[in-house]
Amino acid sequence: MRLKNKAKIMVGAVIVPICLCIGLQLFMGLVIFSAHAWAGNWRNISAGDMRIELYVPATAPKLADKRALMISLHGCVQTNTVLRDQGNWSATADEYGMVVALPAVPDGGKIAGCWDYFGRAAPFSPPLPPHTRNSRDNDNLLALVESLQADTALNIDPAQTYITGLSSGGGQTLVMGCLAPEIFAGIGINAGPTIGTGSHEINPPDFASLPITPAQAKAICQDLAGTHSPAFGTQLASVIYGSKDQTVDPRYNHLNAEIMTSIYGVSDKAGFPVNELPGHNPRGTGELWSDGTGPRFSLIRNDGLGHAWPSGSGQGGEINFVAREGVNYPAYVTRFFFENNRRVQKNPPPSISANAEVESLQVKISGIAIDDGKVTDITIHITGLIKDFSEG
Repeated sequence: MRLKNKAKIMVGAVIVPICLCIGLQLFMGLVIFSAHAWAGNWRNISAGDMRIELYVPATAPKLADKRALMISLHGCVQTNTVLRDQGNWSATADEYGMVVALPAVPDGGKIAGCWDYFGRAAPFSPPLPPHTRNSRDNDNLLALVESLQADTALNIDPAQTYITGLSSGGGQTLVMGCLAPEIFAGIGINAGPTIGTGSHEINPPDFASLPITPAQAKAICQDLAGTHSPAFGTQLASVIYGSKDQTVDPRYNHLNAEIMTSIYGVSDKAGFPVNELPGHNPRGTGELWSDGTGPRFSLIRNDGLGHAWPSGSGQGGEINFVAREGVNYPAYVTRFFFENNRRVQKNPPPSISANAEVESLQVKISGIAIDDGKVTDITIHITGLIKDFSEG
């Protein structure tokens, strides 16, 4: 016997009971939902041998039913609590249902509370060990990611794990993006020195060339990635800096752009209007590199700003290396990552379960179709022989 049954489903439905009965009785499948109430607040935890300011949003995750994780690294002479109080992450975290982790640099930092992005031996004695997954600040940050992803209550999607940072935190962000491209789907570098440079090289004289070439820095990045280099094919990156930065040479931002776009293999570049971005009176220039699928790399010059985290939270000067004017970088970079993520299956196939039972002279077939978007219709095909028990 061949039987076909088609059921029309209301637009927007996400779970659809399916029932098909042969006989006189009707069997319906029911699903009961349970929801966890998330508290949208900051809490202090320890992970990766670091103190962490962790924000868990009150809202549902915006993509693939799993939460994104955004790690944001403070700069030198700055603390993670400054980013907590002034970095303007909470509103964006709530908008996207995203967990935000702000670690404090381990053991007070290498120099003046800086992250250990440094790539040259001088002026340190003894020389610094090489960057590996088990050295410097790298193992701490990887342990942080592992710990948060393992916490099932946070519901974090490994495909939506991102890292951003200011100054030395930006340099460390680049190190992590090169060292573990398969872990970080997106990196956001705010006025970060280039990989392979030392602390004494952050601001060479205008007449002097930068201490590292694009080819040298690219080679370092690819060498750090090693066998994980194929993950660069789905990684995103963003660079932002202030036009009045006198702490880290602005040329590093363009060098970082040249390095990553070369690694990503993207050369199609177009401008975009910065004054239309979220923030408070944002202005400057924006450039976007894309491939055949879409945007991969973004570069923003934030006009009028110095060496500061671009919170874009409102009118006022720069305090604690946080700029309230200009681009709201938490909002911008999060949107950039969410809209262009290459690792999340944004339209996964529906999940369908079915069950068949035989009772007396009846065959009952039931099932449930689950989709994260909408179900427009369902078609059920039954083929094969069914014995007529009524004939003995």
